[in-house]
Amino acid sequence: MNPTLRGKVVVITGASQGIGKATALGIAKLGAKVVMVSRDPARAAEALREVKQQSTNDDVETVTADLSLVEGAKRAAAELKARHPRIDVLINNAGLVPAGRELTAEGIESAFAINHVAHWVLIRELFAPLVAGRARVVMLVGQPSPIDFDDLTCAKGTYKTFEAYGRGKLASLAAMVEWQRRFAGTGVTMLGAFPGIVDTASMKNVGGIFSTAFARMLMRSPEKAARSSVFCATAAGLEQRPLALFSGDKPMSKFMAPKGWQEPGLVKRVVEATERLVSQVEAGGQRLTA
Repeated sequence: MNPTLRGKVVVITGASQGIGKATALGIAKLGAKVVMVSRDPARAAEALREVKQQSTNDDVETVTADLSLVEGAKRAAAELKARHPRIDVLINNAGLVPAGRELTAEGIESAFAINHVAHWVLIRELFAPLVAGRARVVMLVGQPSPIDFDDLTCAKGTYKTFEAYGRGKLASLAAMVEWQRRFAGTGVTMLGAFPGIVDTASMKNVGGIFSTAFARMLMRSPEKAARSSVFCATAAGLEQRPLALFSGDKPMSKFMAPKGWQEPGLVKRVVEATERLVSQVEAGGQRLTA
């Protein structure tokens, strides 16, 4: 075991299957205390058993929460803070390629809620434990799509699942810039991990060529995809590279790297829109209209 990870607390969202479970296993093998945040209790229990057994690390635990909801993310953060006043790594892995247009019970479009809003709320609520751990916050990077800030519920036109996914991923990238600014001087570092195109259950929702057996043969396995997250969580010296994006153990190529996500105007609009959505939910205001 890598002695530098002993005693470190690593929180991973969306950890009961796919990339998240593979990441939890990789981190557990390195000796860290791993906290797996998952929505489904039964699947979480099975994933916990597998990770403990395959890593021979018994210092693994779960938190059950529905991260599609602001209130769910807040409850998860409250439980995490109660257990761990210091968090060394937060890997925001939970994500969704939706099967179709759907609003959460709080009125937020589901892909935007899970791919972006949930992680915004978690970081906000976990600010103190992250600072205490001089943490690395790892965001999973996906290919972005433009955001129509006048139609965040995707009510206009034809709903396209991969574009909805990309809007949330662009928002999460822009949010990294804002969080790095807010964490300035604390030792917390925002990093991006690009898993690639991965054969996960969620990818079946994209349809078209992505749902064919041939395409799935060309996709990365969750185990290979998890290497980017594990690298960002563990590699030495990355504190000196805030906002860097990695694929595997190397920086994303200029060809593959998302464009424009650090543009100040975009960052400002994403922050304003996100805080408005979250404030509406917290105030018990009206749902966004379909």
